[in-house]
Amino acid sequence: MRDEAKEFERRGARLVAVAAHPAAWYEGVKDLGYPILPDPAATVSATYGVAFQSLLERGWWTNRPAIFVIDRDGVIRLESRANANRPPPRGAELYQVLDGLAEKRSLLEALKEKDTPLSKAVTLALNTPGRDAAAAVPAFIQALEHDDAHVRAGGVAGLCWIAPQAKAAIPALIRGLKDKDVRVRRLSAEALWVMGTDGKAAVAALVQMPKDEVAGVRSQALAALERIGLVAVPGLLEGLRDKDASVRSAAAIALARIGPEAKAAVPALIEALKDEVADVRVQAAGALGGIGEEARTAAPALIEALKDKDARVRSQAVPALARIGPAGVPGLLEVVKHKDVNVRLAAVAVLGRIGPEAKAAVPALIEALKDEEAQVRQQAAMALGKMGPHAKAAVPALGKALKDDDGAVRYRVARALESIGPDAKAAVPALIEALQDKDARVRATAAEALKEIDPEAAKKAGVP
Repeated sequence: MRDEAKEFERRGARLVAVAAHPAAWYEGVKDLGYPILPDPAATVSATYGVAFQSLLERGWWTNRPAIFVIDRDGVIRLESRANANRPPPRGAELYQVLDGLAEKRSLLEALKEKDTPLSKAVTLALNTPGRDAAAAVPAFIQALEHDDAHVRAGGVAGLCWIAPQAKAAIPALIRGLKDKDVRVRRLSAEALWVMGTDGKAAVAALVQMPKDEVAGVRSQALAALERIGLVAVPGLLEGLRDKDASVRSAAAIALARIGPEAKAAVPALIEALKDEVADVRVQAAGALGGIGEEARTAAPALIEALKDKDARVRSQAVPALARIGPAGVPGLLEVVKHKDVNVRLAAVAVLGRIGPEAKAAVPALIEALKDEEAQVRQQAAMALGKMGPHAKAAVPALGKALKDDDGAVRYRVARALESIGPDAKAAVPALIEALQDKDARVRATAAEALKEIDPEAAKKAGVP
């Protein structure tokens, strides 16, 4: 992080960590390369909407992981809150945001030479924070109509700079999304992103942006749709029905990022799982996973997706079913014995990811320990391990599986018995025998399992 802090400084930015704990917690923390701001009352966290009260300790406030890029006028130029459907931005992405600020400032400075009204608008935008900057909006809107692409780019840079005060420019920004100049299209989408829910009138136009030939424009449009959020869902439903596969796919991606609030899209996403284009099916499965438990009615369709001819669809259906949870268990039990090994493997993997809530699957997983394919047997052992003591009925079968021909299976079986704990005492003799296994991993794991299950037996067997 020290090197990253230097990169931020080189761009005129400062990296600060906000932590919801007293200063005393950080007295021994040194050489980070950036300061930590103690926020025990969660005042800063609450200001930016990421504070919440811990359930572990009454009255203790903490914060959810989030990253904000805030300019010198206090305008949020990027926000990324903890989201299982999208990884947090890395250093390179944050540098891009900061470089974008420099680009916009440069475009605005260049406008000063064009004419007096634009010069005044630029001065207002750069030097007048808050609502007073709205007086610059008409001049920037007019600049978007100019024949010179540099002027149009400068005009939309101005609107992007003061976007919270530029709501009157939304029709002009929608037109900007179709401009010939890539800078105008990208910055128009960015301005709409900054406006958030106020930009809902632009949803129909943003949904069409995945057709754009430039990746940066497509990415910015998706970010705008995500931030617009719930009010974007009707427009995204239209996008799922678009004749262009790239639009259908992008609409599903945006719905995944919106998450549980997009539950109204579940029926349309179920239909999208049958799309003729594999990439659309992949993203539809991802979106249902992003919606999570609210998408429980999609469980049967996702189980069918485990049989899809495209491996990417099958792969995406696994975490989607896991996030939906126990609602999918009955259907999964029907495909654990499917003739296709990939389907069996996926079904067993999902049951493991659901964990203890899938305990009704223990008998089926016991049978899966005898599967002809080692990968399935290995996944079955892992799934039983993730269920812990709820899988105690599998102990006899796991004990026998410690003699499996495949070393990876034997290792996972030993791990499963360790997870089951003291309820796995019936497997102690098999574990003692496994201490002589030819695979070092199996021997080490069997020793750990013995100590967890029966410390006295472990000691007698010579386990240190």
